[in-house]
Amino acid sequence: MSKAINNSRVINLPAGLTTSETVSFEQALKAAVAERPGTILLDCSLLGQVSSNHINLLWQANTACREKKIELRLLNPPPTLLRILTVLDLTHTFEFGETVNTSKPRDDWDTLTAELPQTYVMEVAVEAEAIDKAIVKFILFLGKIGAGATTIHELRTIYYEVATNIRQHSGLKAADQIRVVVFADYEKIMMTFEDKGRYFDSTAVDAHVDAGRAAKIRKRRGFGLAMIRRLADRLVYRGGENGGNILTVHKKWCR
Repeated sequence: MSKAINNSRVINLPAGLTTSETVSFEQALKAAVAERPGTILLDCSLLGQVSSNHINLLWQANTACREKKIELRLLNPPPTLLRILTVLDLTHTFEFGETVNTSKPRDDWDTLTAELPQTYVMEVAVEAEAIDKAIVKFILFLGKIGAGATTIHELRTIYYEVATNIRQHSGLKAADQIRVVVFADYEKIMMTFEDKGRYFDSTAVDAHVDAGRAAKIRKRRGFGLAMIRRLADRLVYRGGENGGNILTVHKKWCR
């Protein structure tokens, strides 16, 4: 839904991204653009966790407004969204309704527990609800070992994007499982994702995001892999002994 304020329209960016929520946003955006207001304001205050799907919607709005020469501004962007836009080098692409803080995240070093190293193993069904539940347990594990809020958000984002990519592109059935092994010590955290799906080496994908080129080709997908590459310190891929894929994500703690 959207509402008028002076010569502008306000649209809420949905926190959830069900099919109905996505369609509702796209319809509200289309209607607002058709009215040719001076400014479209995207209210991001409902956002908590941010995924590549949210970035896709932002980019869709950005492209539509550019084509019609309508100013687009983001209202109330949470730190989680600002962090992802910064990581993707997209902060300069958007205008904001107020001054935003894009400072470096706080360190993890003073909060990590003394009970490291620790290992955590999960078997996760390849369907959206199971992935969401597994991520909740993963976040609890990160909280237990004392990871900072920014690092938890970034690791949660990596987990979601990797698992969702497997779900959407591996060819596996919903009942099939992903094996996730997490190892944390005082220097880093490693997440290994193993699946039996079709071959896909995500480390071979370019992590660069060119905002100008993306606008010209009306890019609306592919931000997820770029987010994984940018948020991780290192990715290591190898094929499984009996087929499938094994991806290990290395991320150092913030210091």
